[in-house]
Amino acid sequence: MKIMRAWIILYICFKLSGVLLQADVFPINKVVDGSGELDLAISQVHTSLKKQPNNVSIMYNLGTLYLEKKAYAQAIFYLKQASLYAPRNINIQENLKSARLSRSIGVKDPDRSLKNSVSFFLRYLSVLEFATGLIFLLIMSNICLFFLRGRVRSSFYQKMKVFFLGICLFSLFFISLLVKDTVFYPKIVIKEAMSPVYLYPNIASVPLSYLQAGEEAQVLKRKGGWSMIQIENMGPLWIRKADYWQLNSGFHF
Repeated sequence: MKIMRAWIILYICFKLSGVLLQADVFPINKVVDGSGELDLAISQVHTSLKKQPNNVSIMYNLGTLYLEKKAYAQAIFYLKQASLYAPRNINIQENLKSARLSRSIGVKDPDRSLKNSVSFFLRYLSVLEFATGLIFLLIMSNICLFFLRGRVRSSFYQKMKVFFLGICLFSLFFISLLVKDTVFYPKIVIKEAMSPVYLYPNIASVPLSYLQAGEEAQVLKRKGGWSMIQIENMGPLWIRKADYWQLNSGFHF
């Protein structure tokens, strides 16, 4: 029974490690050329994305088409969404940078201004890769303890038990931070120019400021049809949910 359990754990580790090894190997399709056919191409790619909502290549193509159309808010949204799934893909990062610079409004690198607990890791790893790595650490720690039990001196085993327990607690801690920062505090992209933000979640109050299309922010709290968002150099303010697109975390199988 113990041997069977060990083989099951090893198989799970093998499958999880495969996620890390195959990161960013998807093909990036060349975007359709043709100056007068952008709207038709965008419509066709939108249809493809509805059928395959987690397809990074389609997200990239759609964002690049919007970039060619100079619809920078939509371009930023779809390219940023693609980058959450494939943060190390050069094509995606270059086009996203181009879309942000073309706006010439607001921050040029919002990923560095919208800090969260795991922001450093998510510049280089997708949410799926990061979560997989943490789960891999958890499982490997249990495997090591399983094989050490009864094979080494009791004092050494107790020390290793404390060490691997620390790794488990470390992994669980970062998994909780990952869930908090990607599920409860998602990133958003503003839809339209001159989108008002308020000090309180009340449309009757006077807008404190206005955001431009394509600006990026992070949700801190929700209340009815409103969201409190974190904006660089402005602090937390309220915005209507209808005024922004919410990015998915990038966690999918």
